[in-house]
Amino acid sequence: MKTPLTLMRHFLFPEFGDISKRSTPRYWCGGQNNLLFNYFYQLMLNQMNPKFSTYSIILKVALVASLLSSGASSFGQDSDKNPVSGKSVVSGKGVLSAGQFPTDLDRPEIYFEKGKPWLGDPKMRQRIAKVDLDGDLNYDGEISNYDPSDGGDNESTPPGLQVAVGEMTKVVIRFKSYSTVGYSGTVPMELEVRGINRNNPTGEFGSQSEESNSVAHVRVWKDAGKTELLLDSRVDSKKRFRWTATAEEAAENRPGTFPRTVYVEGVSVSPNYSGDIRLLVSVAPEKGNEAKRNGRSFIYVTAFDHLLFSVVGTPVRKEFVNNNAEAVWVD
Repeated sequence: MKTPLTLMRHFLFPEFGDISKRSTPRYWCGGQNNLLFNYFYQLMLNQMNPKFSTYSIILKVALVASLLSSGASSFGQDSDKNPVSGKSVVSGKGVLSAGQFPTDLDRPEIYFEKGKPWLGDPKMRQRIAKVDLDGDLNYDGEISNYDPSDGGDNESTPPGLQVAVGEMTKVVIRFKSYSTVGYSGTVPMELEVRGINRNNPTGEFGSQSEESNSVAHVRVWKDAGKTELLLDSRVDSKKRFRWTATAEEAAENRPGTFPRTVYVEGVSVSPNYSGDIRLLVSVAPEKGNEAKRNGRSFIYVTAFDHLLFSVVGTPVRKEFVNNNAEAVWVD
C-alpha cells in the first residue's frame, strides 16, 4: 500500500518512476526530508526524462518543501507533546512535557568521542568489552535481553523506565569482555547518575543545586535490601561509582568482579520533565593503550549504555508474567 508521501511523489514527479527501486541513499536525511533529498539527488544525477523541463521540477520541489515545512512547524508548536512520539507523558504528578530532546546528554557518544579525530575511521576503533544496561520497560516482571520492549529506543526516549516514589526496580548490567583484542590494562566499569536539563540543548545545569531543584530524585542501591548505597542523584559525591578489574579477571567475569544487578529507588518526582534522570554505565580503557592488527595501529575506545528514568507519584500498572518471581519490582 502506498503512503501519502509516495502518492504525492508519483503525482508530482511521474518522470522519476519508482525511485525506491533505485540505488538511492534514501536514509541520509531523516523522516520527511527523505522525500526532498531523493528528488535533489535525482536532479544531481540527471536521471529524469530528458524531455522534462528543469524549471517545472524546481517549482514542484519548492511546493513539496513548503508543504513539509508547514507540517513540521505546526508539529513543533505543540509544546505539550513529546517531540519524539507526539504524545503527552503522564506521571503521578500530572502531564510532563519531554522538553528538549535529544540533548547532548542523551547522546553519550558526543563527549566520549569529542576531540578524537581518529574516530573518523571505524577500522581504528576497538572496544575492550560490550556493556548493556536493561530494565523492565514493559512492566511484566521480567528483564529479557531478547525482548525488544525491554530495550532499544524505549531505554533512551522519555519517559524511559518509570519508577514510583518509594518503589525500587532492578536494573541488569550485562558485561562481555573482548579478550581477543590484545588489551592488557586495567578494566574499569563506572556507573553514573545525573539529571538532564531539558531546557538546554547540552543537557547541562549550571550547578548541583540547580540540578537538584529541577529534576527527579533517585538512589541506586547494591541490592534490594539496601545494604549499600551506590549512587544518589542529589549528592555530588555520590554521582559515580567505579569497579576495577584486571584484563584477566574481566575476561572471566566471575561473581564479584562487576555487578550483575543494581536497584533504582524513586525518591521524588520531577517538577518539570519526564525522562530527566540518566543512568549510564561505561567501560573505558586506560589512556595510552594502543595495539596493532595486520600491521595497522588502532586505539581502544569506551563502551557504554544508558537508561532514562522518570519518577512518578503512583506506581505504573504492571502485568507480571511470573508473579514477580525475579523480584524486579520492590515496594
